[in-house]
Amino acid sequence: VAADTFSREFSLKLAGFFGLLACGVAIFALNYHSSWLTEQYRYYFILTFLCFWGAYQGIWTTSLETIFADSIATGKRSEFSTQKFILLQVSSVTGPVIGILLFLYKGNNWKYDVLKEIFVIGILLSLPSIFTLFLFKDKYTLGKVSESHSPRLSSPLINVEDLEDEQ
Repeated sequence: VAADTFSREFSLKLAGFFGLLACGVAIFALNYHSSWLTEQYRYYFILTFLCFWGAYQGIWTTSLETIFADSIATGKRSEFSTQKFILLQVSSVTGPVIGILLFLYKGNNWKYDVLKEIFVIGILLSLPSIFTLFLFKDKYTLGKVSESHSPRLSSPLINVEDLEDEQ
């Protein structure tokens, strides 16, 4: 919805804001120690983190996909989409592999301090991708040269005027 209402550039910046906010809330909830921050409140902060993380994920996905589509010249989309798919598959494996290696390094210990440390490392590893969302600019897309603006796609499949002439 944000990508339809606002520019893609603004939507990505908004997603970046929610991503940074989510990371900040999670790191605070996991590392801050005070008498008022009971386990119940810590739980609420983690729920807040998950809400912000969901907003981050939901907003960047559509906006980034449309900028991706508008940045590829006609005839090149399948090549770049294949490369993007491969990178997504590799990156979806990398996080769990890092987690496994960290658990092995920590002796497969599932105590709170170890879990907290691994969780914080995962959050810190997500920060570079969040920061890149602030770098995208709509003005650098190809516009009408891109495959997403193909004349075949912008013309109607059925011309209403032709149907009226047949009657």
